[in-house]
Amino acid sequence: MGRVKEDYYEQVDRGYFNIDDKNVCADCFYDYSIINFIKDNAGHKKCDYCGSISEVPIAAEMNDVLAIIMEGIFSEWGDPSDEGIGWESSEGGWQGEVLDSYDLIYDEEIIPTSNNKILEDILESIQERQWCKRNYYGLRTENILISSWSYFSKLVKHKMRYVFFRSNEKKDELYEESIPPSIML
Repeated sequence: MGRVKEDYYEQVDRGYFNIDDKNVCADCFYDYSIINFIKDNAGHKKCDYCGSISEVPIAAEMNDVLAIIMEGIFSEWGDPSDEGIGWESSEGGWQGEVLDSYDLIYDEEIIPTSNNKILEDILESIQERQWCKRNYYGLRTENILISSWSYFSKLVKHKMRYVFFRSNEKKDELYEESIPPSIML
């Protein structure tokens, strides 16, 4: 198999395609982690998205920035068939909240930029696919925190006051995803 074909299959496997020969500066984003990454990896003096030019390197390769963005997206969003959402054609398709790539990028505003050129390139890179929240049927983070705090409060009020590492946490009182009282604070 040729190198071009290997590169293509590698990009298909990871879930997005490269954005060729473009560089982006930190001013194009408003997320501190992406800004810091770009500043740490700046190797180019011109931003291809906003047109900024400098005497010192201010822009990083868009493919490197895209890899970080996609890592974040894949940590929160997945394919509906991989997340166990049912499909029923007679009921209209997916039996849960499923978004296409356009809706994910533009409606959910998951990419911390207001530059439409960047959004268009990322949309083209991830192609058309379906997305849903990871662990779709699991508890959401806010629900885990609320139930864990409720259990912790009950424990402090009625069972033990100061020493939580010795608590006998019963499996029927805690969800599998709950935060144990011994580490709640």
